[in-house]
Amino acid sequence: MTFDDFAANAAKTVFYRTDNNDANLLYAVASLAGETGEVCEVIKKTISTYDNKLTHDRYELVTKELGDVLWSVSTLLNELNLWYARSLPAGETVVVHSLGTIAKANNDKLADRAARGVLHGDGDNR
Repeated sequence: MTFDDFAANAAKTVFYRTDNNDANLLYAVASLAGETGEVCEVIKKTISTYDNKLTHDRYELVTKELGDVLWSVSTLLNELNLWYARSLPAGETVVVHSLGTIAKANNDKLADRAARGVLHGDGDNR
């Protein structure tokens, strides 16, 4: 499955209780924060409660939570694309990014940094 396939499937499972676009964007942001927190909690409890042992059950739990993070990222991107499209002046061409293009751009950025020996450092534009 590609990222874009995942995003298309994820979009079919989003359920908003409102037609308020700002609320939907906020929901997507909060969803990402919450799901990321759940990943952190699984890792924290693995260290503190499970004696730093990543058992099969703990591994399965964290990978399920990572799937929820991907769903939340996809949902947020969809809301951002809609927000962006609504923000442009009438008649201006809307060019939005897909989850696949964002993943490729990030991979290309990190490969470039690695080639230049600047993976470590501060800021996004190194």
